[in-house]
Amino acid sequence: MIYSDECFHFSSEHVAQVISMTLPSLRQPENFWLLIETGDELLDHRQAVLHYQGARQTVLPGGDHGFSRWAEFLDEVLEFARLRTGEV
Repeated sequence: MIYSDECFHFSSEHVAQVISMTLPSLRQPENFWLLIETGDELLDHRQAVLHYQGARQTVLPGGDHGFSRWAEFLDEVLEFARLRTGEV
């Protein structure tokens, strides 16, 4: 659980696992949609924009790492992921 008193040790092995999953570039950028706010305190939106070149991108001013405008995009995200059509 993320917010618990449980102790977690983040080792160099964990870092290596994350690095091994990182793609240098997107093979099918049309399958990705970058949703990010410029106020994200953990991710640099400028690096994300470069990494996701060719993908659909929505970069919004302000906000935070929790993507505070999530509710505004939920329907579109479901459509993009083909989990729901535009029909209600």
